[in-house]
This record gives sequence, C-alpha cells and structure tokens, in this order.
Amino acid sequence: MNHRAEDGKDRRGFVLPFVLAALTVIGLLALSFTTVTLRDGMAVSHTAEAQRLSMAGDEAIARSLQRWQLDSLWARGLDTPVTRDQTLSAYDRQTVTIIRPHPLVASVRAIVTHRDPRRGTPIRRELLHTVWLEPPIAALPAALTVQGALSAVDPTLISGVDLRTADSPCGERRDTLSVLALVADSIHEDLEGGTPWTLRPLDIGVGVSIPVSDSSGGLRRIGAAAARLGTVQQRTPMPAPLDVTPTSQPWHLLSLYGTAVHLAGLSRYRGLLAVDGDLVVEGALELDGLLWVRGRLDVQHGQLIVAGTVIVLGESASGQPALTQPVARLGGRTRIRFDRCLAQMALATVAEPRSAPFSLWNIGPP
Repeated sequence: MNHRAEDGKDRRGFVLPFVLAALTVIGLLALSFTTVTLRDGMAVSHTAEAQRLSMAGDEAIARSLQRWQLDSLWARGLDTPVTRDQTLSAYDRQTVTIIRPHPLVASVRAIVTHRDPRRGTPIRRELLHTVWLEPPIAALPAALTVQGALSAVDPTLISGVDLRTADSPCGERRDTLSVLALVADSIHEDLEGGTPWTLRPLDIGVGVSIPVSDSSGGLRRIGAAAARLGTVQQRTPMPAPLDVTPTSQPWHLLSLYGTAVHLAGLSRYRGLLAVDGDLVVEGALELDGLLWVRGRLDVQHGQLIVAGTVIVLGESASGQPALTQPVARLGGRTRIRFDRCLAQMALATVAEPRSAPFSLWNIGPP
C-alpha cells in the first residue's frame, strides 16, 4: 500500500519493520517459554527418578540387613566385601556391598542407576548406612567366668591380658582391653588332681557377683541366641571329635545338646561353641572365640586351649545352679587367654544389626 505524506513524499512499507520486529519478539518469547517448559519437565522427571532410586536404595539396604543371618555374613573375615548386583528393569541396575571394618560394625552401600537411552547422562544414587551389630547384652568380665566354684591344678594358666597377636583377624584396628583372669564364686583345692594350683593369677575376682546387666540372664541369652540362630546337634555320650575349621567359612556358630557332651580326640573350632549341658573334654579342644557351657565343665583328663573367653554357668538340667561341688574342674593342660577381638568375632555370629548409635546416611551425586 502506498501512502503520500503531507510533504508530498511516498511512505512505502512503513509498518512492515515493526510487524516483523513484533513477530520476532513473539517467536523468541514462545521459543523461550517452550525451552523453559521442556527443561522444567526434564528436571521434574530427573527429580522423580532420583527420588525413586533413593527409595530403591533404602529398600535394598533394609533387605540386606534383614538377611544378615541368612547370608551368614558373620562367617567371613573383616574387610571382606560381599557384593550383589541385580537388574531391576531394562533401565535400572542395583549394586549392594556389605563390609565389616570391625567385628561388631558393618557398612552397607547401595548404588542404584537409571540409564535412559533418550538421555546421555544416567541418573545415579549412592547410599551408605553404617550399623552396629548388637549381640545379646551380657558382661564378659574375665577370660574365664564361672557361676559357681572352680578347682584347678598346676600348671593351669589363665590370663586376662589382651595382647595383639600377629595373626589377629582385627589387624591394627583391634580394640585392646584387658580384663580379670578369672571370676568365680570360690576356688577349691582339687584333691583328686594331685598338684595344688600354685600358679593362680593375681587378678582373680573371687566371690564377685555377675554384673547387674546379667542378673536377668544376660549370659544365658548367649546360649539361647546360639540355639535359635545356629545349627543344633544332638551329641551322643561318646561322639566323634569336633572339627569345623574349613577355610571357606572361618567363623562358625554351633550348639551341642546333651546331658553330658564328651569330646574325645582332637577337636578344633573357631567361633561360638555353645554346649547345652555338661562338657567333658577327654581329648583336646582348641578353640578361638567363645566357649559357652550351660552345665559343668570338666577338663581333668583332657586339654583345653582357648583364645577368647569361656563362660560356665554351672546349671543343672533343671536350670538351677550347683551349690556344692565345683562346676569347673580344670586339668593341668588348660590354657585360657583372653582375646577381645576373637571374642567379638564370635559374638558377631549371634548379633543383630541396629542403627543406634550409628545413623549416618550419605547420598552421592546424581
């Protein structure tokens, strides 16, 4: 359209530049709005996927802790990771790793990844949960704890000094804490054993009552947990020697049941050995960990070598403690040395994961 102005000159296409400029601005605004909308939608989608992956990681950690006993993770040594990979869907993958840096501490790490072919960068969530492995609450005040009287002869040796050995499974991170050598109600002279026990350790708690934490049966709970969580074997009066030290699973949990469990020959064990009855060692028993005896312990004619701790409750079949004769009779070939690391490794077999006092959750980068 042509227009003639008052000065006589033509004004051709005078409005067109403004129309084009307005259309350009509108187009840019529409493009910006579309871009922002798409990016917001992608951000919302990424956030939703990340939240979903976090929930999947939480579920994986909780499921791993529930399977603690079923997986027998306590049977492995420290710093030995157990990793499980699982494909959840066509785009989701999950990796769970459990490791124990300490006998009674475990770390569970879950990594969940979502890889969408439409996007170049995968979405990843990493969660770390550290738990305390809580065994039955029971005081272990000495290398040998006897609820009743004890008798021994030379050269029986009992030591509560916690010394780190070169082959300790805890390595440099072991907790070192010495305890009493012996806690018992009384010590009797073994008139049948021959040589009096002149090598008694100086740190003996005679007449010391078990701490209040065990007044309701804390020491008994160790045996009850072993029978509930581990393998229970009925023992004949004269069974074959006990030998459960394969290298595939260095730590074990076993309950022996019988009125009087006799061990002849050479028996080796590493872990928690619970005897629901009297234990008579007529051969040799070498044990690393914890020996728990509900009834009496008789080693007069055998050999007992323990690195860890020993508990003798001295209860009869009716559950009542013995009142007259010694409940623990040690022969001259008895060696009991307290080892806190080995005792804790044994207690881990009956421990259950607990969040307290740990509550550490770390969420990794997306």
